[in-house]
Amino acid sequence: MNESLAAWQKNHGFTYQQAAEALGLGRTMFWNYLKRESLPRLVGLACQGVTLGQCVRNISVWHERHKHTLASGAAVLGISRASYSKYLHMSPELVPRTVMLACAALDEGLEPIGAGASHDGRQ
Repeated sequence: MNESLAAWQKNHGFTYQQAAEALGLGRTMFWNYLKRESLPRLVGLACQGVTLGQCVRNISVWHERHKHTLASGAAVLGISRASYSKYLHMSPELVPRTVMLACAALDEGLEPIGAGASHDGRQ
């Protein structure tokens, strides 16, 4: 079980459904992350975004503000370059909430919850 994610859920007083919705995930996906030993970097960062109560509005603006390349933006979020590129070209309202929360956490200089957060981004 992922103790960091379970503790985050408990600290917020979230049910499985509430935690999943806060992160922009389905309940089954949230449950699957709870069962994993390590948490993907993106999800760990998104948890920090929920805790902050912040979400960026436009990933393209975030990308430009931080002067990211496709490689650096993908790496800092822990996702593939292909996914990152796709999100940059999407209408902001279509970009997954998880990504927008993670960007907000990075804006505040936060690291993902859980010491064992995966940095490879492949889910």
